[in-house]
Amino acid sequence: MPGISVTSTIKALQRDLDSYDKKRIKAARTAVKVEGFRLMKALKSDIKAGAPGGRPFSPLTKMATYRRGRNRKKPPLYRLAVPVRYRTDYSKGHMDMTIGFVDPYKGPKLSKSWKKIAKLHQSGGRVPVTSSMEKALRLMGARMKKRKITRKVANVFFLKKSTTHFDIPARPIIDPFWQDNVGLAHRNIVVNFGRKMRGEHI
Repeated sequence: MPGISVTSTIKALQRDLDSYDKKRIKAARTAVKVEGFRLMKALKSDIKAGAPGGRPFSPLTKMATYRRGRNRKKPPLYRLAVPVRYRTDYSKGHMDMTIGFVDPYKGPKLSKSWKKIAKLHQSGGRVPVTSSMEKALRLMGARMKKRKITRKVANVFFLKKSTTHFDIPARPIIDPFWQDNVGLAHRNIVVNFGRKMRGEHI
């Protein structure tokens, strides 16, 4: 009795499996990308509010506050919401997502100055006082006195000769935000994946 060939059936099954794998991979990528975009928006919102992950930033000094002019009433570091990005990468055989002050997978890269500022404020550090900086601060203090801003405030812009640097306190951004969002992020990716596999638009 001649054998029964199942080659065509196996090939059809393999095609179905390949198609399913492609669908599954695409769904996973979409699930991660959607959550990355949500996290980016949430981090921007937290920074604008001055409290990443619900943890308020340390207050600014009088000098730093008054140097901001009309924006002095806004939370510290609110402008650091501008360079926040998210990145998803599938080029290494696995999915990877990064949130924060990173270069996007596509599009213009984040400037070195933004990265430097973000790193300084997140980790804290020491900024040397240069002669040009000292002169600019002194002029600012003089203008304040002309505008009759309190002498106590204006005088902080006239640095002592012994002042050679400013100490910037650490104001963590990424770590407290991630600690507050990691559980929800994992759950959202799983939910997004399931919805995408069911053919839903997310």
